[in-house]
Parts: sequence; structure tokens; C-alpha cells
Amino acid sequence: MISGVLAPDIDSVWIQVEPEIARVTDRFDTGERPEHFYQRLIKREQQLWLCNGGEGLFITEVKIFPEFKLLAVPIVAGKNMDKWMVGMVDTCKAFAKHHQCKYIEGYGRKGWLRALHKHGFKDYAITTRLEV
Repeated sequence: MISGVLAPDIDSVWIQVEPEIARVTDRFDTGERPEHFYQRLIKREQQLWLCNGGEGLFITEVKIFPEFKLLAVPIVAGKNMDKWMVGMVDTCKAFAKHHQCKYIEGYGRKGWLRALHKHGFKDYAITTRLEV
């Protein structure tokens, strides 16, 4: 079961979700820390979703471009993803359609490709990075 967390309720779950978000940002340098996500969540710029009563979570953000909108999913974390991945993808699809998004876009390590291909996602681009 997937449930959205309303902005006024972010504080009530933050102690639970912050370590999971930190685990992602520590492992995958997004250029953001959990507190940056927190600020955007309470400002309603992003949305927090809990999976299976807190077993997992994901964050979404509707991005508006001149030609289309897309639903970005910058954070996905948790345990037993195989139990809630289908619900997450279905929720993202419904939320994206509701907001008239053309695409859903996720970010992450190569291991995500295998998991997301099962749900119709396709490789779109390759990002490379060189630290200077």
C-alpha cells in the first residue's frame, strides 16, 4: 500500500524517513542533503510517499519545461522493494497523469535498470561524472 504524506504531516514522519533519505544521499551524491528535501517537502514543491507502512519511501517532483512536464523521482529507499515496487510505479503513473506529465524520470545507480525495465522504463541517457 502506498500513501502520500501531506506537507503539514512531514514533521510527524521525518524522524523515520530522514535516515533512509540520508542513506541514498550518502551513497549517491545528488548534491543535496536530507534537509534540502525536507525544505521542499514542507513547501509542497515535492511529495513524500510511504510504502507498506514505512517499509519504503519515495519522493516525487513535477518539473515544468516549456514543451512538457515530467514527474521526477529523485529518491527511492527502503526494504523489500519487490513487495512495493509495483505499487510505487502505479502510483507514479497515476500522479503523473493527474498532473499531465509526459514522462516519469528516475535517477540512480545501474542496478535500478534491471528493476525498472520490468515495469516498462527504458534507458534514456547516460550520465558521467568527473570530480575536479
